[in-house]
Amino acid sequence: MFAEEPTNNDSGCKWTERGVKLLLELYREKLEMFRSSKKTNKSIWALIAKTFCEKGMSVTGDQCDLKFRNLKKTYKRIKDSNSKTGRGTYSWPYFTIFEEMFATDADVNPLCIASSSSGVTHSDDVSGESSRASSRSDDVASNTPASSKKTEFRFII
Repeated sequence: MFAEEPTNNDSGCKWTERGVKLLLELYREKLEMFRSSKKTNKSIWALIAKTFCEKGMSVTGDQCDLKFRNLKKTYKRIKDSNSKTGRGTYSWPYFTIFEEMFATDADVNPLCIASSSSGVTHSDDVSGESSRASSRSDDVASNTPASSKKTEFRFII
């Protein structure tokens, strides 16, 4: 289901396991540059593509960017699937690498999740257990009739 095989993607580039590993290695080396606002991501991907060319692999910065975004989507899908109860866990050869790079990123591990069925859940507890937000009347404002199951949340920071 989540297997990563060498295939031609929309950009026409065939990615091998060696190419993916090099991409991840180069991304990790430049991770702080990606997180900094001093350089554009496009220029960093161009540097990565240049390194590929020096190693005899012809790819563009856009192809590297697209491949990495697809790998990150796969990581997020697997992480989300593995966190749901009642499902088997999926393995993926690059999961550990992505976990090391993105385990603390808010776009992968959100700080707070709002749900109409279970309220607001915060993921600030280090032990992995989440704590629920209080249901004080000043935290929650309902603009719908009492018979409706929808609730509007207003977050006070």
